[in-house]
Amino acid sequence: MDKNNRSLFLVIFTAVLGGMIGGLGAGTVAEKVGRQKGLLFNQILVFLGVVLMSISKDISSYPSLVIGRLFMGGACGLFTGLVPLYVNEVAPINLRGGLGTVNQLAVTCGLLLAQILGQKEILGGSSWPILLSLSIIPAIIQSILLPFCPESPRYMAITKNDKERSLKALRKLRGTHDVEDEYNSIVSEGSNSDSLSIKQVITASELRKPLTIAILMHLSQQITGIVGIFFYSSKIFRRAGISEESSSYATVGVGSVMVVMTLITIPLMDKRELFATESRPAASSIATTVNWTASLIVTLVFPIIPAKKLTFVPFGIILLLKNLQVLTTSAENNFKIYLLITDFKDFVRLGTLNWVNKTWITNHVLLWLIFCSCNLSF
Repeated sequence: MDKNNRSLFLVIFTAVLGGMIGGLGAGTVAEKVGRQKGLLFNQILVFLGVVLMSISKDISSYPSLVIGRLFMGGACGLFTGLVPLYVNEVAPINLRGGLGTVNQLAVTCGLLLAQILGQKEILGGSSWPILLSLSIIPAIIQSILLPFCPESPRYMAITKNDKERSLKALRKLRGTHDVEDEYNSIVSEGSNSDSLSIKQVITASELRKPLTIAILMHLSQQITGIVGIFFYSSKIFRRAGISEESSSYATVGVGSVMVVMTLITIPLMDKRELFATESRPAASSIATTVNWTASLIVTLVFPIIPAKKLTFVPFGIILLLKNLQVLTTSAENNFKIYLLITDFKDFVRLGTLNWVNKTWITNHVLLWLIFCSCNLSF
């Protein structure tokens, strides 16, 4: 690895390392500071990161860029744990699944926007400090708007034992004063025990299955190699024979596919939850840490994998094994396998296929096509 590649690798590595650290602390911040206040205070990390990154070129300081990326990574790690938790706890029960996916949609849209702005003719050339400093815009918006957002009703009711503030938050969120039933439901759910620590969640036998599902979901998101494709997409396309200019446009195409596929999943999301109130912050922290740790591993391994035709085969095998394990983890998914088989029999007999199973098949076929095309590109 030459000097330029080492410099690029370190910039990527520190951001992912920061994300892992931030993800590990997300549960503690959620419980000690609160969901809404945690998001608000997280803007400090964003401001520090943006300042250090934006001035790094003018002061000719590579360490400033690296440290700035570390701060930004830490902020992203906290966001990864805090945002889904906050959205889940303020959303009406019938909208939780969809709104939870909207968070991921925002992530993919942000990636796509960064890829577009990162084009050489826009901000991807000598103006790259401006591109990095644009992160200050959403931070300013959040800093202005978050103080007007209520704290999580569940956090106020269970962690803080503050009925009045919990009811006030519910009334503001629901737009009605008739929130006693929902408040009682929250209290009833959380009255069984105090908040669990990470160690307690890991060792609790009754949480083993939901924790396994959560870990597998986050692990598979990164270990399939998509992180490597995003970080090194331009190099991958250039090795495939695409010109440098066209490879940057192809990268935008990858981001566009991510946005489209995320949109498809929104109506398919289930509103049910894996974890109760007392275990949710710690479980979220564990899953987020696994996500960023897997991303860190891929970031370390991907640059040293030989660029050959079968480079992506191990990632494809991991994806297949992950799907098989997740599908057999819960009784609900076992039932879905039965439905899929039954539906396929109907398809053979009648030429019809249920739209949900059609989407399930389409998503997985698309992933395999991506891996096959990547393998053939080298």
